[in-house]
Amino acid sequence: MSKIENLRKDGSEQESYTVQTAEELSGLIDELHDTCRVKGIGFDVFGTTLTSLYTRLQQTNFLSRIIYDYLKSQSDTQITIDDCHRQYNELRENIKDDHVQSDVDIPTKQQELPESQVLEAFGELHGLKNVEEFIDYVQNQWLQFDLQNTQPIPGMLDLVTKSVWAFGKIHVGFYTNNSCTKHHLQSLLLANGYLERQTVNSANVCISSEFGLKKYGYGLRKPNALAFRDFSTQLGLTPKDVAFIGDGQNDVLFATNCGGVGVRLAIDKSQF
Repeated sequence: MSKIENLRKDGSEQESYTVQTAEELSGLIDELHDTCRVKGIGFDVFGTTLTSLYTRLQQTNFLSRIIYDYLKSQSDTQITIDDCHRQYNELRENIKDDHVQSDVDIPTKQQELPESQVLEAFGELHGLKNVEEFIDYVQNQWLQFDLQNTQPIPGMLDLVTKSVWAFGKIHVGFYTNNSCTKHHLQSLLLANGYLERQTVNSANVCISSEFGLKKYGYGLRKPNALAFRDFSTQLGLTPKDVAFIGDGQNDVLFATNCGGVGVRLAIDKSQF
């Protein structure tokens, strides 16, 4: 435990840690459990439990190509790939701007749009006859791309399983910022072993594009405090009883902003 850096400041209720290896994280999980500091754990997905074998730009380029190919095959549009990419991004921003704020003031950067909403608007803009088919096609192609280009981060499956053994299946979950569907995320986790019988309950797989959508009118991105409160409730716990493990500062703040324990896994990703 000597290498684990406790980032808690004197007099502060915020408690966070930085660990460098899976072994250090294993020791911290033991300590949090043995001291009854927390009763459950949440995990980030991309960069923490799974690694993507592509950049965000490569993903965007892939989606633009899929959308472009579909439009060319189904309509008389003269759109170029560059125009396709630009229009898609503009629609996303316009839809965000059009959201009616509820009585809870949630910053735009902490809102998430489901990809299906943007695809629907894009299909309608181009007069596609079957918008639902278009949405299903693009999302299915995206899922197949992800299934071929993600892999588990070494050691993390064992640590998630260990957490389930320690805290119980209902008290361990995932929360990630992404615009894909929950089905998409569950498929990735299942393909990489995280949703097998001995690991996390699929009900506790939460994704920002859908989490809070029915309640607030838009999904909630980390580090939104409402999202962590509702995520803790999903695990059957209060925020102060949950630790959240991720690879970025947003993951730490996600927990500490609500009185939970934030854990940053600062591993060297260049080896993957």
